[in-house]
Amino acid sequence: MKSRGAIEFAKTYFKDSINSIVEVGVLAGGHAFSMKKILNPKQIYLVDSYKPILDSIETIHTQEEYDGWYNQATLAFKSSDNHKFIIESSQQAASVVPNDLDLVYLDASHDELNVIKDIACWYPKLRVGGILCGHDYGPVNGVRLAVTRMFNNVQTQEVDWWIIKTKEGY
Repeated sequence: MKSRGAIEFAKTYFKDSINSIVEVGVLAGGHAFSMKKILNPKQIYLVDSYKPILDSIETIHTQEEYDGWYNQATLAFKSSDNHKFIIESSQQAASVVPNDLDLVYLDASHDELNVIKDIACWYPKLRVGGILCGHDYGPVNGVRLAVTRMFNNVQTQEVDWWIIKTKEGY
């Protein structure tokens, strides 16, 4: 799997000194495993409810599909000891993950309201100098609308976006 733009930026930015990262929206775990290999964090939190999102305008998948993706993700991380699956909604998971995160990668719900909720609960968890980033920053979609509504200083590469937390608050 080719690494995504935000992760390549993070690798250069952190210079191989990364304590803890989060991926919100793990699905089968391919991208999370790629982040683990590229960034080599001391701890990676893998957040996904593995349930259909009922308040989203996106296509709803079956519970069987989510169960299959979870099985694939756990298999991908089977030999890893520095990860923790958190099977909760994004907002619930944010309340149990420690603060001072180096990086949070958002790739869960893609409608504007849920992306704003994700940003609002994960941005405060970052340390100053940490990176909030995500995927599916398309020409006209909920991710782009939410991110540009919340931040002025967004960097992008292909469909990845990121910002560096420069101070407490937004």
